Amino acid sequence: MKSLRNVCGIFILITVFITSCPEPGNDGLGKNIGQGIELDDIDINDISSGLNMAVRAQPLPKSTLGTYVYDSYAETKAGVTTNFYFIDVGVIRHMYISTISNIRYNGMTPLSYSRTSTTETSISNNIKETISTSIKITDVNKHKVDISASLEGIPVIGKWFPKASYAWEGQKTKENIKSDSIEKSLTEAEKQSKSETVSYTIGSNGEPAGWHRVALYADFDVYFIVKTSADKKELLGWETVFSVREDSFYLSQEFSPDGIFDTSPLNDITFAEDFYKYLPDPGVTDITPPIPDILTSFITIRSGEKTITDSGRFNQPFDTVSFKRFGINLSELKTLGYKTVSFTILMDYYKDYSGTQYLFIYNSPTESANYLIATHTWSWTAHKWHYNTRIEFNNISIDKFLNEFVIRYGASGDGWDDWRNKNIRVQLLIKT
Repeated sequence: MKSLRNVCGIFILITVFITSCPEPGNDGLGKNIGQGIELDDIDINDISSGLNMAVRAQPLPKSTLGTYVYDSYAETKAGVTTNFYFIDVGVIRHMYISTISNIRYNGMTPLSYSRTSTTETSISNNIKETISTSIKITDVNKHKVDISASLEGIPVIGKWFPKASYAWEGQKTKENIKSDSIEKSLTEAEKQSKSETVSYTIGSNGEPAGWHRVALYADFDVYFIVKTSADKKELLGWETVFSVREDSFYLSQEFSPDGIFDTSPLNDITFAEDFYKYLPDPGVTDITPPIPDILTSFITIRSGEKTITDSGRFNQPFDTVSFKRFGINLSELKTLGYKTVSFTILMDYYKDYSGTQYLFIYNSPTESANYLIATHTWSWTAHKWHYNTRIEFNNISIDKFLNEFVIRYGASGDGWDDWRNKNIRVQLLIKT
């Protein structure tokens, strides 16, 4: 069996929340990037007093040029011809899967996280809700409605529910397309609920009163399987199929003062209600396929442990990384039309004392603010190892880099605020 992701072979990545604060002795040096916004803008939607708010889904269309038909064919039975279309809708980043643990802290009595039960039904419903609100259908008056509300009114569709598998018989693959997204999500949720990540106490490190939870997220590819009459005037079927990206699972520690965690989509992917009437004839693609994104594997930049102090970013250990370590020739990619580079950084870190941690991206090892590209700041529980901490930077212009980039670190706070990091791993995404 082939997963939908493997069939399509296209990987899309976009960053989550990035914000910054000035570091003592370096006021004014910080530039910021956030969810789909440019340098020098700040998105503080995810941060409140150093605590993460719920992560909101980010739907991204496969193509901005029109409907991207990955494969299609016509089938004639008993003299009646039916057209079949396999449409790559896009990816929904940061889809909420389940809550691993959740407690209400009264601000006085420390509590340990309580693990919550996760079922296949709850995961299915969460996925259904996010896909439904991430994909909109417009009518002739340009009114948008959720895909579930739109399609459930069509007799040939009946009750709408996205599927985790579908047997596709087109030319691109002769095998059944199968996604075990539900099973993988459930397995991951069960694994994470038993991990050390959720076995600590809220209230012993100055956390505010309110709801604290650990939630599981991942990225999902979404597809349509559309059936029409030979002349494409009549819709005969419309299935929605999804597939999880296996390496995209991550946990998010989150806070809400009132127990409401908003994971609704930040935007949507829109289709006209009659878009199927304008699809190309079977076997023909009416738009130029997009240049594929280049998603590298994670490369370990440094495994050894380093200590970061508040003596200034240029007095700290730093990591210089050549793009060639990822098998990338940046000059060649620029000539091919690639425009942006995104960074996903994973690391293990330990906070020795309270305070704020900093991670900077520079395009040169030269000790100057002129080479600063982006800044990320965060603050979380002290006296504890935090494993696989994920930091992402979104769509930075490829022209800002030559042959390498530099990761620098910093700290600030009252009194002692040292922290340590190790196992620095980096993944790159190059896009047009």
